[in-house]
Amino acid sequence: RKVAGCVPIDPKTGKVLLISCRKKPNCWIFPKGGWENDETVTSAAMRETWEEAGVKGEIVSMIGKFKQYKKFKKNTCKKNPILLYEMKVTEIADDWPEKNERERCWVRIIIIDVIVDKIVIVTIIIVIIIISNSDNNNNNNEM
Repeated sequence: RKVAGCVPIDPKTGKVLLISCRKKPNCWIFPKGGWENDETVTSAAMRETWEEAGVKGEIVSMIGKFKQYKKFKKNTCKKNPILLYEMKVTEIADDWPEKNERERCWVRIIIIDVIVDKIVIVTIIIVIIIISNSDNNNNNNEM
């Protein structure tokens, strides 16, 4: 099964939207899901982001292709390709298809450039999740 999703970014605040995982409530993920044969991968990514996170926007660029490993019975693993896209959020809905199944959390991203041996520059992305209810509730539906 091919999977597509978005990394929704609020252009006004620079915050990224994460959603709670249905199977693991303490796990925060990017909205993603399978795509149908009659739609493009970017259409599927935007549809899944709407259904799971309640946001709409414009695809800016492809972030990358990743492999998701899932465990099945008898210790077998399956690799699902995931295509992730950067989405510039233009609309945040108060109501959306999976509202009663997921929570939203806007997070700040800090990018730090570190010079290693004066030759290699490593970019470290640290996601700081703001869990405080006041910050999350104040920013939950606002851009």
